Amino acid sequence: MNSLNGEEWVDYSETGRHHRRARKFNRRKFPRDRSFVGKELKISEKIKGEEKRKNEARGKIEKHLKRFSTLDSHEGKKKIKVYIRWVRDSLDQDYPLLDEGDLEVKTAVASVKAGGQKRQKSQTSVRVVHLPTLIRVKNEEERSLEQNTLKAKENLYILLTEHLQLWKILNIASPNQGVEREVKDML
Repeated sequence: MNSLNGEEWVDYSETGRHHRRARKFNRRKFPRDRSFVGKELKISEKIKGEEKRKNEARGKIEKHLKRFSTLDSHEGKKKIKVYIRWVRDSLDQDYPLLDEGDLEVKTAVASVKAGGQKRQKSQTSVRVVHLPTLIRVKNEEERSLEQNTLKAKENLYILLTEHLQLWKILNIASPNQGVEREVKDML
């Protein structure tokens, strides 16, 4: 102990050094997981991202389902049942089902373009409609009807895959009941 002006005082630098040394020893002995806060932030951001993707997927599917509401009530209900069945079967198979009977192929003269006498006048433009989903594709890039038909079907398959991916994002536990409930909630 030291005294200053007749008062006794304690040298706290010694005890402070001791406490720092003890804390350092305890840190080595019992290390804290310093990444805990970072992990929690990552988890919460992941959950927020999943919710955002689900909401975006739900919005796109709702927008797509508005095509069915433009049909008259009886025909619209039939088409929605066919759509629900297609979604369920495609989710079960894990890829979009594409049958020739579900496709409606229409041909037309390519759209009006400049060219005069050199303009192509034969019917090479192709429009393909997938009847269960009412997804449409048009192709008129090639000069051959067969090539345009093949490209239109390829593009349609890509769009159907993207549409099915939206349903997968919704993470429906049971496709048999979940799809119908989701569609009814969206309508």
